[in-house]
Amino acid sequence: VFKSLWTKAGADEIKLKSKIITTTIRCPGNDVLKATLKTENMYSRHITKYLLIQQELLSNKSKGYDNAIGSYTTEHVLPQSLNGQWAIDFTNQEHKDLVHTIGNLIPLSKKMNNKVGNSDWNDKRKSLKGSNWKLTQTFAQKKKWNPNHVQKRTNELIKWLVKEWPAING
Repeated sequence: VFKSLWTKAGADEIKLKSKIITTTIRCPGNDVLKATLKTENMYSRHITKYLLIQQELLSNKSKGYDNAIGSYTTEHVLPQSLNGQWAIDFTNQEHKDLVHTIGNLIPLSKKMNNKVGNSDWNDKRKSLKGSNWKLTQTFAQKKKWNPNHVQKRTNELIKWLVKEWPAING
Protein backbone atom coordinates (compact mmCIF):
# COMPACT_ATOMS: atom_id res chain seq x y z
CA VAL A 1 0.00 0.00 0.00
CA PHE A 2 2.71 2.47 1.01
CA LYS A 3 4.75 1.93 -2.14
CA SER A 4 1.87 2.64 -4.52
CA LEU A 5 0.51 5.56 -2.49
CA TRP A 6 3.91 7.25 -2.40
CA THR A 7 4.09 7.04 -6.19
CA LYS A 8 0.47 8.16 -6.68
CA ALA A 9 1.08 11.15 -4.43
CA GLY A 10 4.10 12.11 -6.51
CA ALA A 11 6.32 11.79 -3.42
CA ASP A 12 4.47 14.79 -2.00
CA GLU A 13 4.04 14.52 1.75
CA ILE A 14 0.88 16.65 1.89
CA LYS A 15 -0.85 14.73 -0.91
CA LEU A 16 0.11 11.50 0.77
CA LYS A 17 -1.43 12.63 4.07
CA SER A 18 -4.71 13.44 2.36
CA LYS A 19 -4.83 9.97 0.80
CA ILE A 20 -4.23 7.90 3.92
CA ILE A 21 -4.73 9.78 7.18
CA THR A 22 -8.20 9.42 8.64
CA THR A 23 -9.59 9.46 12.14
CA THR A 24 -9.03 5.69 12.38
CA ILE A 25 -5.88 5.25 10.26
CA ARG A 26 -2.58 6.68 11.43
CA CYS A 27 0.91 6.23 10.09
CA PRO A 28 3.73 5.55 12.49
CA GLY A 29 5.81 8.53 13.49
CA ASN A 30 9.59 8.50 13.50
CA ASP A 31 9.84 7.19 17.07
CA VAL A 32 7.67 4.15 16.30
CA LEU A 33 9.53 3.59 13.03
CA LYS A 34 12.91 3.74 14.77
CA ALA A 35 11.85 1.38 17.55
CA THR A 36 10.39 -1.09 15.07
CA LEU A 37 13.50 -1.14 12.89
CA LYS A 38 15.77 -1.58 15.90
CA THR A 39 13.86 -4.40 17.59
CA GLU A 40 11.37 -6.12 15.31
CA ASN A 41 11.77 -9.02 12.89
CA MET A 42 12.23 -7.17 9.61
CA TYR A 43 13.25 -10.29 7.70
CA SER A 44 9.68 -11.52 7.33
CA ARG A 45 8.18 -8.14 6.39
CA HIS A 46 7.49 -7.41 2.74
CA ILE A 47 8.54 -3.79 3.15
CA THR A 48 12.14 -4.86 3.87
CA LYS A 49 12.86 -5.94 0.30
CA TYR A 50 11.36 -2.68 -0.93
CA LEU A 51 13.54 -0.63 1.42
CA LEU A 52 16.70 -2.49 0.42
CA ILE A 53 16.03 -2.08 -3.29
CA GLN A 54 15.15 1.59 -2.89
CA GLN A 55 18.38 2.24 -1.05
CA GLU A 56 20.30 0.52 -3.86
CA LEU A 57 18.47 2.40 -6.62
CA LEU A 58 18.79 5.81 -5.00
CA SER A 59 22.44 5.27 -4.14
CA ASN A 60 23.23 4.10 -7.67
CA LYS A 61 21.38 7.05 -9.17
CA SER A 62 23.32 9.54 -7.05
CA LYS A 63 26.64 7.93 -8.02
CA GLY A 64 25.82 7.35 -11.69
CA TYR A 65 25.96 3.54 -11.43
CA ASP A 66 23.91 1.12 -13.49
CA ASN A 67 21.39 -0.95 -11.61
CA ALA A 68 22.06 -4.66 -11.52
CA ILE A 69 19.33 -5.66 -9.14
CA GLY A 70 17.48 -8.51 -10.86
CA SER A 71 16.17 -11.35 -8.75
CA TYR A 72 17.42 -11.37 -5.19
CA THR A 73 16.91 -12.60 -1.67
CA THR A 74 17.37 -11.01 1.70
CA GLU A 75 20.53 -12.33 3.35
CA HIS A 76 21.19 -12.48 7.07
CA VAL A 77 24.79 -11.35 7.54
CA LEU A 78 24.81 -12.80 11.04
CA PRO A 79 23.24 -16.19 10.16
CA GLN A 80 20.01 -17.42 11.64
CA SER A 81 21.97 -20.31 13.19
CA LEU A 82 24.53 -19.26 15.78
CA ASN A 83 27.63 -21.41 15.32
CA GLY A 84 31.37 -21.29 14.70
CA GLN A 85 32.99 -17.86 14.97
CA TRP A 86 29.55 -16.27 15.13
CA ALA A 87 28.96 -17.96 18.50
CA ILE A 88 32.16 -16.33 19.77
CA ASP A 89 31.35 -12.86 18.44
CA PHE A 90 27.67 -12.84 19.53
CA THR A 91 26.02 -14.03 22.73
CA ASN A 92 22.78 -15.99 22.44
CA GLN A 93 20.86 -12.91 23.57
CA GLU A 94 22.62 -10.60 21.08
CA HIS A 95 21.89 -13.09 18.32
CA LYS A 96 18.23 -13.27 19.29
CA ASP A 97 17.96 -9.46 19.47
CA LEU A 98 19.85 -8.62 16.26
CA VAL A 99 19.58 -11.43 13.72
CA HIS A 100 16.36 -10.20 12.04
CA THR A 101 16.87 -6.45 12.44
CA ILE A 102 17.18 -4.29 9.33
CA GLY A 103 20.86 -3.64 10.04
CA ASN A 104 21.70 -7.34 9.65
CA LEU A 105 19.93 -7.75 6.31
CA ILE A 106 21.40 -7.17 2.85
CA PRO A 107 20.26 -7.89 -0.70
CA LEU A 108 22.00 -10.79 -2.41
CA SER A 109 21.39 -12.98 -5.45
CA LYS A 110 19.84 -16.35 -4.67
CA LYS A 111 22.91 -18.14 -6.00
CA MET A 112 25.30 -16.12 -3.83
CA ASN A 113 23.01 -16.42 -0.80
CA ASN A 114 23.22 -20.20 -1.09
CA LYS A 115 27.01 -19.96 -1.48
CA VAL A 116 27.67 -17.83 1.62
CA GLY A 117 25.21 -19.63 3.90
CA ASN A 118 26.44 -19.68 7.49
CA SER A 119 30.05 -18.88 6.61
CA ASP A 120 32.04 -16.87 9.11
CA TRP A 121 32.43 -13.15 8.42
CA ASN A 122 35.87 -13.36 6.77
CA ASP A 123 34.72 -15.96 4.24
CA LYS A 124 31.35 -14.33 3.72
CA ARG A 125 32.78 -10.87 3.04
CA LYS A 126 35.09 -12.26 0.35
CA SER A 127 32.04 -13.54 -1.52
CA LEU A 128 29.99 -10.40 -0.88
CA LYS A 129 32.64 -8.29 -2.62
CA GLY A 130 31.61 -10.03 -5.86
CA SER A 131 27.92 -9.16 -5.51
CA ASN A 132 26.07 -7.34 -8.28
CA TRP A 133 24.63 -5.10 -5.59
CA LYS A 134 26.77 -1.98 -5.09
CA LEU A 135 25.63 -1.49 -1.48
CA THR A 136 26.46 -5.10 -0.69
CA GLN A 137 29.91 -4.63 -2.24
CA THR A 138 30.44 -1.56 -0.07
CA PHE A 139 29.14 -3.42 2.96
CA ALA A 140 31.69 -6.20 2.34
CA GLN A 141 34.53 -3.76 2.99
CA LYS A 142 33.82 -3.93 6.73
CA LYS A 143 36.63 -5.72 8.57
CA LYS A 144 34.35 -7.11 11.29
CA TRP A 145 30.71 -7.87 11.87
CA ASN A 146 29.74 -7.85 15.53
CA PRO A 147 26.84 -6.53 17.64
CA ASN A 148 28.14 -2.96 17.50
CA HIS A 149 28.35 -3.11 13.71
CA VAL A 150 24.78 -4.43 13.41
CA GLN A 151 23.49 -1.64 15.66
CA LYS A 152 25.52 1.00 13.81
CA ARG A 153 24.21 -0.14 10.42
CA THR A 154 20.67 -0.23 11.81
CA ASN A 155 21.03 3.38 12.95
CA GLU A 156 22.48 4.39 9.57
CA LEU A 157 19.54 2.80 7.76
CA ILE A 158 17.07 4.47 10.12
CA LYS A 159 18.68 7.84 9.50
CA TRP A 160 18.47 7.28 5.74
CA LEU A 161 14.83 6.11 5.92
CA VAL A 162 13.68 9.03 8.06
CA LYS A 163 15.37 11.46 5.68
CA GLU A 164 14.05 9.74 2.54
CA TRP A 165 10.47 9.32 3.80
CA PRO A 166 9.69 11.94 6.43
CA ALA A 167 7.01 11.20 8.99
CA ILE A 168 3.60 12.17 7.72
CA ASN A 169 1.74 12.25 11.01
CA GLY A 170 2.94 15.50 12.25
